[in-house]
Amino acid sequence: MNFVIVILLCVFFVVPVNTQTLLYNITTVVGGGNVGDGLVATSAKLYYPSGIAISSSDETYIADTNNHRIRKITTSGIISTIAGNGTAGYSGDGSSAKSAQLYYPSGVAISSSDEIYIVDRSNNRIRKITTSGIISTIAGNGTAGYSGDVATSAKLYYPSGIAISSSDETYIADTNNHRIRKITTSGIISTIAGNGTAGYSGDGSSAKSAQLYYPSGVAISSSDEIYIVDRSNNRIRKITTSGIISTIAGNGTAGYSGDGSSATSAQLNSPSGIAISSSDEIYIADMFNNRIRKITTSGIISTIAGTGTSGYSGDGSSATSIQLYFPYGVAVSLSDEIYIADMFNNRIRKITTSGIISTIAGGIGDGLSATTAYINAITFEFSSSGEIYIADTNNHRIRKITTSGIISTIAGTGTSGYSGDGSSATSAQLNSPYGIAISSSGEIYIADTNNNRIRKITTSGIISTIAGTGTQGYSGDGSSATSAQLYNPYGVAISSRGEIYVADYNNNRIRKITTSGIISTIAGTGTSGYSGDGSSAISAQLYNPYGVAISSSDEIYITDTNNNRIRKLSPWCTGNAILLDGSCEYPCFGTTNKIPAVVCSGKGSCIGYNQCNCTADYFGYKWYLKVNFEKLRVAI
Repeated sequence: MNFVIVILLCVFFVVPVNTQTLLYNITTVVGGGNVGDGLVATSAKLYYPSGIAISSSDETYIADTNNHRIRKITTSGIISTIAGNGTAGYSGDGSSAKSAQLYYPSGVAISSSDEIYIVDRSNNRIRKITTSGIISTIAGNGTAGYSGDVATSAKLYYPSGIAISSSDETYIADTNNHRIRKITTSGIISTIAGNGTAGYSGDGSSAKSAQLYYPSGVAISSSDEIYIVDRSNNRIRKITTSGIISTIAGNGTAGYSGDGSSATSAQLNSPSGIAISSSDEIYIADMFNNRIRKITTSGIISTIAGTGTSGYSGDGSSATSIQLYFPYGVAVSLSDEIYIADMFNNRIRKITTSGIISTIAGGIGDGLSATTAYINAITFEFSSSGEIYIADTNNHRIRKITTSGIISTIAGTGTSGYSGDGSSATSAQLNSPYGIAISSSGEIYIADTNNNRIRKITTSGIISTIAGTGTQGYSGDGSSATSAQLYNPYGVAISSRGEIYVADYNNNRIRKITTSGIISTIAGTGTSGYSGDGSSAISAQLYNPYGVAISSSDEIYITDTNNNRIRKLSPWCTGNAILLDGSCEYPCFGTTNKIPAVVCSGKGSCIGYNQCNCTADYFGYKWYLKVNFEKLRVAI
């Protein structure tokens, strides 16, 4: 017992009485935060918007899917959230829709009495917002599956599209059940198309016996015919008022063809959204074709927006010459203007009746506080003056945040590709840039990963390629870096002397570019694996090195990703050479080539330990002596 007491007393007396601990406060400096409510909609942050609807008074409603919100844009262009608190989940029925939780909402529709209907996809529910802002569930018990009768007790399975008839009946694309379902005004649910087995069959017979394949959209014509986006069948199908199904567009083969001819002979590619104008023209979001297509009442198909190349471009010009990026939803106003949920561009775009396109909501937040910006970043770097530079990888941009917190794009158009060398970096194309480094003089170096290049932005904003031909592979050591092959370079770093180091990811190597532009390998054999610690780095194995950094003492640190290790390269020199300012130099009677004016009176160089190589008429270490030799090598 005494022993125990002594130990307790010892423990008691060694506790410090005035301990001080350094703590840190955390804040967000870029991304997250405000999604732009209360601002002009073009300054707002959207995140994969998918569903869209236009009210009779031309207000725009958006299913802002990955923000877990429903957004509204007024006719004066101001955006707000009308449902969803931004946290994925399920809650809030019977109270304000703004406080409720949604879970990847994918569709939105408006009734004749201006009530808002939401496809709350990952909650497997359909929800309704009254004109007073109260939310409730009208279909789905939250369990993925298939069952029926009273809609609130029914099971749905990742529904995606929704439409409301003129008599306020609700139609749902019950996607993973491969069915179209209908909810009456008395709350009873039934299946009107699809037997539940994925496939394609049934044209010319009852829609209930037909096969659908992940239907994603539904729309209703002025004559109450039901139109279905039969997505994985690459078709648009129609149900008559007598319940007979047929195909009105798509031959079932994924692709792009048919403009100017019958829609049933055309190719579609994963169509997702559908809308019908007041004159019964049909508009399709042909998602993987990056196009909006139109079918006339006589059955002829055409493209009204998109070139087919994914990207973002063209505002203010003809919609047929612009780029879209996986357009998912489409809607038509009463005045026949077309609205597009340009999903991967995180924008809502509008086509006027004269065919001119513009962006009415969304963007990446340039010119605003960085906390409202949309970014998809991997790495960032600080400048010496405290500015933050971000490799905004999936937006194909390099972004800058000023010390006052304002974000802008300094390189990249947002469209993946390769272009722009020799001109302004903001007009250039990048392709998934991952790494970024800043020199002491303010030049910016980019690992333009999927272009297999390293690029440089001057302080005046001009971009160029300093390494890589663009063809993935491995070649070029000992020659100009611009003639070398890289293979998905991910990381880049710059030494105090201006040498560039590259984590050449899929080549399993670290490469170095000298200030004169010559490339070499300094670590890695090229064969993925783990070996070599304690020996020469060029004989070691790396496995997808991702990042690279340089210490003040020129040690190089590597993120050896698939080896789950951080590795260090320590510089050393062979023979009698010494490491001096990043290069190996021979000591030569107390001097080196770093002091060339001393060696042979400035007319020679050190070539070995205490050995000089002098030009004609010069002799020795620092003696000035004319001799009759073309060149003389001596050891003194």
